[in-house]
Amino acid sequence: MKKLTVNSIFNIIFFQLSIKVSKKDIDSALKKYYYSPSIEEITGMLNSWNINNLVINNIPIKDLNNAPLPILTFNKENELFVISNIKGDNFKCFFQDSKKEIILNADGLLKSTNGVYILLEADENSGTINAEEKDEKIKKQINAEKLILIGFTLIVFFGFNKVLQNGLDIYTLSFFGLILSVYLLLKEYSFFTQLLDVCKIGKKFNCDNVIMSQQSKLFGFSLSEISTGFFLFLILNVMYSNIINISLNNIAVFIYPSIMSVIYSFYQQLKIKQYCIVCIAISIVLILLISFSIVNYGLNVNFFNIFYSVFPFSITLLIMGLIKNYLFFYERFRKNNLHISSLLDSTLLTNSFKDIRIENKAFAHEIQIGLQGANYEMVLFMNPTCSKCKVMLKNLVRLFSEFENQVYLRILYSGPQEDDKYAKLMFAELYENLALLGDDEKINFLKNINNTEFHHNKSFNNQTLDSFTNQYIWSNELSLEGTPAIILNNVILPSFFGIEEICIILRKLIK
Repeated sequence: MKKLTVNSIFNIIFFQLSIKVSKKDIDSALKKYYYSPSIEEITGMLNSWNINNLVINNIPIKDLNNAPLPILTFNKENELFVISNIKGDNFKCFFQDSKKEIILNADGLLKSTNGVYILLEADENSGTINAEEKDEKIKKQINAEKLILIGFTLIVFFGFNKVLQNGLDIYTLSFFGLILSVYLLLKEYSFFTQLLDVCKIGKKFNCDNVIMSQQSKLFGFSLSEISTGFFLFLILNVMYSNIINISLNNIAVFIYPSIMSVIYSFYQQLKIKQYCIVCIAISIVLILLISFSIVNYGLNVNFFNIFYSVFPFSITLLIMGLIKNYLFFYERFRKNNLHISSLLDSTLLTNSFKDIRIENKAFAHEIQIGLQGANYEMVLFMNPTCSKCKVMLKNLVRLFSEFENQVYLRILYSGPQEDDKYAKLMFAELYENLALLGDDEKINFLKNINNTEFHHNKSFNNQTLDSFTNQYIWSNELSLEGTPAIILNNVILPSFFGIEEICIILRKLIK
């Protein structure tokens, strides 16, 4: 295996992606490897330069036209080469060792490649970012956090002090509405995946399904963003009106039309036949606000006083802008950098699921959830002592809440082979605990797996333990990168995929 040199593959990639990576950074990355880096190491290098990448096996040649260029791949001798251009059935390829550019037809490419492709995608953050730019970005994030924190602190304490004599009812209700709306907004940006998730009750009450539905946006804004901005505006308006000593009649002008949002919220939930407890609570707050406004200010309002609401409205826009900026920043860096949204939005992954990628196998003593024969079969290899595996199991409730009766899940063992090892005994006990439960009961059991007690000294028959060994052997034959590992419809998914990425893929496949 020859050592990978700088002056070939990477230069072509960076040129085609229109990004700059310093020679020093490239040399530093390559010095770590005596021989050419493996696939995982290459994706790690690309990730260090913020180049989004995705490893996919055996895409049909005809579907490569849907992939962004350039594409990294390997020949049968594991020589790295790059596909820089595609025109019809002709593929312009540059090979690492020979340093020659060759045009291959579809048959020639099929004979050359070993079927492993690394898809690449650059964005504004890709390439070498110097220390000053990085420091500047961190400072902006910290300043945004400080401004948001200071703003909310002033609203709570200073505002409450100003409205003790006038408008306390509107202020208090708006404050409760703001808390509920902010919770829903943070949930929309995946802040709460396990903790503080009070929205899932049975099959009908699920906030995620409501806030992620097509009807959850108006004019490009989500309902949680609109309600957060609305309640924040009311709080600021009450404060400002008290400061300049004017009537609160101007606030009623904005409160009365909110009945339309209450009607729309209930319409949305009835249409999708899913209900959001927090959304209903927000609607109740709005109804109470309307009632208090009618009692205190009547229906005859002074429209001239609307002029005084311009200032609190401007401050609301500023604070909402800071919140949106922070949430976007958080969401962007919370997710794995290898997640490529535009690839998940394209037909590439959808098409790659049409053909069988691996030979499927069935085993005794599998943990099974869902209906066998469902449209999508998912195999999850896990080691019960693996913390990431437990997170995956806890989040299965998220998968089945959205794709009920559409996914057939098989959970297989992938851990130490020795029968006396704690991991295998733990999986055996897990299988035994789930064997007699229904699907909903299994999901709830796994959701609370951290609280489950396992008995170290419990014994199982050899047949059961041998079946787990066979499951491990199959995972080893597939050369999986570790646990948890997921196979969806016989396609091995990238190792960084979690439940949320799987949900995105399933949505695209279903659509």
